[in-house]
Amino acid sequence: MMFVNDFPMIEVSNSDPRFVELATRHNETLNAFVPGREYVYDTKNTLPNLDYVVLVLDGKRAIATSALMFVDKTTAEIMTVHIHSDYRDRGIVRALCNHLEQVATERGCTNVILDTWEQLVPAVKLYESLGYERYDGEILHPIDKDCIYMRKGLAEKGS
Repeated sequence: MMFVNDFPMIEVSNSDPRFVELATRHNETLNAFVPGREYVYDTKNTLPNLDYVVLVLDGKRAIATSALMFVDKTTAEIMTVHIHSDYRDRGIVRALCNHLEQVATERGCTNVILDTWEQLVPAVKLYESLGYERYDGEILHPIDKDCIYMRKGLAEKGS
């Protein structure tokens, strides 16, 4: 079993109801923070595109989640990073991102991308502290004007 800090982490399918619930909360949180944003999590369009999904558990309760989508042979996108508010500021999201980067590296990726919003200052600061940089390059799925696109280069496997 894998662990994030002291919490067990499990890989689940992209249709696991616990993941769908946290992904829905993720979008509700974003809608509350970003004025004018009204996005509803669409399980039919979004979930099939996710290649690797994990949940962090406290007992049977899912407290955090994230997923990877492999964009191409060299790039993975971290998606749907969400942590229950009672568990913030414990290093769980940092450890979760590090794990996802490791998975991406093991699968041959040399770049990881993600998006977040200007209004989510703690998230932006976290990603910057992990080595992500803002970029204006090719945007896979433009969302809105307040969205920040970030990327990080990864060491090649075996180097």
